[in-house]
Amino acid sequence: QIRRHRSILYQIYISQAQDNIASIEAKCTNLTQQADTKQNEYQQLCLRLDEATQFFATLQKNCKASNNKLAQCETEYEHYEKAEIEAREAVKYRKKTITKLQAQIITMDKEIQAKNLAIEQGQTSKPLLEDTLAQAQAAAKQAE
Repeated sequence: QIRRHRSILYQIYISQAQDNIASIEAKCTNLTQQADTKQNEYQQLCLRLDEATQFFATLQKNCKASNNKLAQCETEYEHYEKAEIEAREAVKYRKKTITKLQAQIITMDKEIQAKNLAIEQGQTSKPLLEDTLAQAQAAAKQAE
């Protein structure tokens, strides 16, 4: 009877052990599936990381090209700005020159009028008046 009792106990232990093994196998299967899922997620993240790295590299390249273009534009702008300043200075100089020439023309015109009056009154010669007129015409041409 003790043997029989032991045999029953052993069968219970064996049954419980088999249940435990089945439970452990089920947990292992579940953990294996979870590991496979995590592995797939990891691979997807690696692909996304590669895509992001490529995108960032392209972005860096485009940014560098934009910076180079910006530097080129700034250089061109400085060149045009300098040219504009030079042009303004040239215009100022030309205005001063024109003003001087206009003053000379006015002065010569007055001289011509005075010499004309002198000729009319018989005080000077016609060739002197023609010489003054030629000077006034040359000054007018230079002003143009």
